[in-house]
Amino acid sequence: MKKVIIILVMGFLIDSCARQITGNYSYDSSVDFTQYKTFSWADPLNKAVGVSFNPLVNNSLVNKGIKEDIKSQMEQHGYNYIEKYGDLTVNFHTMVEHKSEVTTYPNSYYFWWRNEVRTINYKEGTLVVDVIDADTNELVWQGYTSGTLKKDDLILSSKESVLKIFMNFPFQLSGKIISEAI
Repeated sequence: MKKVIIILVMGFLIDSCARQITGNYSYDSSVDFTQYKTFSWADPLNKAVGVSFNPLVNNSLVNKGIKEDIKSQMEQHGYNYIEKYGDLTVNFHTMVEHKSEVTTYPNSYYFWWRNEVRTINYKEGTLVVDVIDADTNELVWQGYTSGTLKKDDLILSSKESVLKIFMNFPFQLSGKIISEAI
């Protein structure tokens, strides 16, 4: 009975911890964000160099949802979308990695002690958003989220992921910092 409870608790902890979506970001602090008023999409979108193509996360349906979510967040920060030649160019990348986690725990059968080994295979999805100065072609801000995908997910919920990323986007059109870097 003790083993069953330990296994259930371990499974719950692994599942609850693994589903957390974490976010991070970095930006060029020497850039004056007050100079930017508009943004456009990079062409082509979602094409990372050195990353293998994965049709589960790099397809028109997924890209459309992510674009809508990013556009909404950029507009909420006061930037205007224009079809071409915006002050900022926005791009994003999606990736899925297959990972494994190995855990051991003690197990006994009468007088014999041994360690049980459990391997958990899972997929980790990552969404990266790049904000680039269109004139210099230099990256001025980058945010990303990553988290474990459940079996029924193709990628992380794009709304949740984009929201996590833009919670750390500290600039709005006026250039006023609306959230401090942590």
